[in-house]
Amino acid sequence: MKTNNSILFCFFGNIMLQVFILNQFLFSNWINPYYYIIFILFLPAKKNYLFVILSSFLIGLFIDIGSGTLSASGPIHALSSLCLGYFRPKYMKLISIRGNDLNFYNLSFGRITSYLIFGSIFHHFILFVFSGLSLINLFISTLLSSFFTILLLILSYYIFRK
Repeated sequence: MKTNNSILFCFFGNIMLQVFILNQFLFSNWINPYYYIIFILFLPAKKNYLFVILSSFLIGLFIDIGSGTLSASGPIHALSSLCLGYFRPKYMKLISIRGNDLNFYNLSFGRITSYLIFGSIFHHFILFVFSGLSLINLFISTLLSSFFTILLLILSYYIFRK
C-alpha cells in the first residue's frame, strides 16, 4: 500500500470482504476470521499516527455497521480496531530491526509471524472482552478466531507481497 488510492481501495475492499464473505462463515459458533485487521497492521510505517488511528477507527465502525453489531452490542469492532491502531507503533518496534525504519517486505518469517500473532490475539481479545463473553468463552473465541485469522493473514502476506 504505497499510494493513497491503493490505501483507499484496500480500506473498502477489506470492508466488503469481511462483511459480505467472511462474516457469513461462522464455524461452530466460535470461529470467525477477522481479516480486516490486515489493513491496520500493514499500513505503511511512515504514515501519520493520526491517520492510522482515524482509519483504524473508521474501518472498525464500517465493519460494525455492515455486520449489524453496532446496534446489538455497540461499536466493538471500532473499539478493538482503535486499540490495535493505537498500539501498532509499539508492535512495530518489537519486530523492527532498525527501530522506526520498518519495511514489512524485508522482515524474516519469524518476525512477521510474531507481529501478526501478537496483533491478532490482542485485537480479538479486546473484541471479545467488549462483546460480553464469559471467561471460558472469551478464551476459546480468542484462540480459535485468532488461529484462523493468523493463517489467513500469513497466507495473504506471502501471496500478495511484492
